[in-house]
Amino acid sequence: MTPNALSVAAGIGAPLAAVAWFALLWYGAEVFNGGQRREAADRLRDTLFLAVVSSFALALIGLFEWLACLAVAAALAVFRFRHDRRSPRRALAHELSPLTFVLPVAAVTAVTWPGIVRPLLEGDSLGYHLPNAAAWANAHSLWTTTTTYWWYPPGSELFASALFLIGGPTVLGLAGFVALLLLALRIEAFSRHAGLSPWSAGADAAATVTVPTIGLQGASLQNDVWLGAWVLECLWALEYERAALQRALTICAIIKPIGIAYGIVFAALGLRGIHGTSVRARAVLAPFTLFVIWALHVVILWRDAVIEPGQSAYPHLQSTIILAHGLAGARTFAQALIGQGVGAVVLGATIIVALFTAKTRKHRYLPLILAAFFFIEPFGYDNGVPQLATGMSLRFMIPAFVIGVVGSLDHVKRWSTPIGLAAAALAVFQIRSIIGIFWNYAHTHAIVPIAIAAGILMSVRNKLPTAAVVALGTAILLYGVRQDVNPVGYYDAWLGSNVAPSGLYAWLSRTRPQRVVVSELRGGPVSVVLPGTLVADANSDPCAEARRLRAVVIVAARSHRNCGRRVFADAHASVYEPTDSN
Repeated sequence: MTPNALSVAAGIGAPLAAVAWFALLWYGAEVFNGGQRREAADRLRDTLFLAVVSSFALALIGLFEWLACLAVAAALAVFRFRHDRRSPRRALAHELSPLTFVLPVAAVTAVTWPGIVRPLLEGDSLGYHLPNAAAWANAHSLWTTTTTYWWYPPGSELFASALFLIGGPTVLGLAGFVALLLLALRIEAFSRHAGLSPWSAGADAAATVTVPTIGLQGASLQNDVWLGAWVLECLWALEYERAALQRALTICAIIKPIGIAYGIVFAALGLRGIHGTSVRARAVLAPFTLFVIWALHVVILWRDAVIEPGQSAYPHLQSTIILAHGLAGARTFAQALIGQGVGAVVLGATIIVALFTAKTRKHRYLPLILAAFFFIEPFGYDNGVPQLATGMSLRFMIPAFVIGVVGSLDHVKRWSTPIGLAAAALAVFQIRSIIGIFWNYAHTHAIVPIAIAAGILMSVRNKLPTAAVVALGTAILLYGVRQDVNPVGYYDAWLGSNVAPSGLYAWLSRTRPQRVVVSELRGGPVSVVLPGTLVADANSDPCAEARRLRAVVIVAARSHRNCGRRVFADAHASVYEPTDSN
């Protein structure tokens, strides 16, 4: 084969390896079946549980290698195969109408596709979600403190880290896709159990996940949809599948700092139904083991951390609490809600509707409790502004929104058709709005047939041979990830301007330094352009940090001219090679 052909083969092989890893976990996840009928969301939840927990374990002991990830997934698949041979055949998932899957799957695919066919561009994803995931992948462990938010609870980022390690940066969009899909399928299941017809339940799910606040996270590494999905899994487990409560709580508690608070709320609800028996109480509390291990890991690393957690926080956290701003904060929050469109207003209204119409106290008050967390949670990050102090970021409300949707379903059975029609119309409107943002990119134009194909593929999975379904699904995936071939051009344009793009990432791509310290710039783009490079965020002295980490270059603004020899400069960034004498 020619060098170019080898390069193409390697570029396709890495995403295929990531698909194989996920497929093995998907097969192995059926060990949780227990002979019960399963919702589509149940198996996806268990697959993500296995992915996060196995990545956590491997990274904790310093064996976070792509081959180890595949080996663990293969071992789980073998265990499931041997278990099936020794025990009676388990019940298959009950047959559902094809429309049950077509609408939510097509909707998720539609809003995710524009991001999948581009390099990762979302600001927070490139600022700290990807830097964390890439740092763990390149260090092959969790024991690294070179990123600003290394201490941040790692639930969703661990999944992204495994994707990055095995499949490279082109498959990172799948981290948001699977979370959004889990959320959609679970809302559909809740809606159907509440009495909506299958197509109305699917439309309800589609309308929820296409609200821009939610849908635009579909191909990013942001973790608000992840948290919303796992909060919903906790509620599902409490109501329909108590055996899954431990798995749901385990992941919920390690997504975002607020995840542990949500986990405690659901654990308390679970304990109320256990009649005080100590064994079962321990079973409910056991899922917090991963959070405790993570917290101990933070404590151990804190003293000698390259970047101390205190450097990440805004100095006046109290001013970042929305409630502290009184009526001004409430007014700005309401403006933000309205500004996100009809769908966001409807989501906000479900919290109030649930309060007055829900049949149970759990459905009535839980959305309100989760919303209260949003208004009292400090949101300050050390980036020059007290983020979210005025309630502009509604994405932190996603857990309250999705629980509100479920709470408002208690009296909808007789309104199934009108609700389905209204939800379907809203979903189409919102999908059109999201697609319109990205329509100037040619590969976005494939979104309609791809979304329809994905929905149909999900619905006929029991009618087509498994090999054909897998082949078609893989072809759709590879078409998406292989369009993402020019991150350098995107990032140079993003850092610069339409008139004068930067040359920074083109220079990095040519010189390929092994270690980079990033000052006053996001580290994510460097990790996408140079997947194997150690990328560290700058502390208070980036020059000294670069020397300590043996970094070949420092990427910084022009404020560090005395750092060493400048090896690159343009109007937007400079690169310095520090010397011991400086």
